[in-house]
Amino acid sequence: MGGSLTNGTDTTEAKPVAQDVFGPILGTTKVYNYKYDQLNRLVIMDMFNGLNPSAGSFTASLSPDYRGRSRYDPHGNILTCQRNADATRSGMDNLTYSYKPNTNQVHKVVDITADANAANYPKYNDIRTGQLDNNYVYDANGNLIQDVKDTITNITWNVYGKIESITQNAKVFRDKSMVMLAGLLGNRYIVGTCPVFPRNGTHVAKQ
Repeated sequence: MGGSLTNGTDTTEAKPVAQDVFGPILGTTKVYNYKYDQLNRLVIMDMFNGLNPSAGSFTASLSPDYRGRSRYDPHGNILTCQRNADATRSGMDNLTYSYKPNTNQVHKVVDITADANAANYPKYNDIRTGQLDNNYVYDANGNLIQDVKDTITNITWNVYGKIESITQNAKVFRDKSMVMLAGLLGNRYIVGTCPVFPRNGTHVAKQ
């Protein structure tokens, strides 16, 4: 068949493509095109202008806005993730993931783009820059229990693999308050676009 299965940049083969149409939130209607590698991992996201719903026409115009690129290692762990926002913040994420040796446990994620300013931070749900080695700490079962940069000192899990509480800045969040905290931290405990850290061998993702 040719082409690489693992480098996340192979475009030599036909791959599944999905399209989404986004409306008022992004202003004019946008068309999003997704491309996957042969192992069904998302590697390319592109946004197009040119859709005219009322006329039923589409003249594709590729835009750098909301572009995404991802790359993986041979074990399926994400290595890099680049994402653009709109023209006001073209470089939103440029993430590099570092793993504990011989595991799929991320110990830090470096983002070389600057953090959003405080007023705009909720719009982008940034990973904070400046993570050091071993920023993410796990228990013996592989569950994430600490996120140093976000001042999360403890995460407790129940026997079903669900989060019961999150302790941040000596305050314990549970139930609805915990969900609100997860939102404030960038929804990084909910499935999204760029995985942040794995739990029990499964990537948990950032929206």
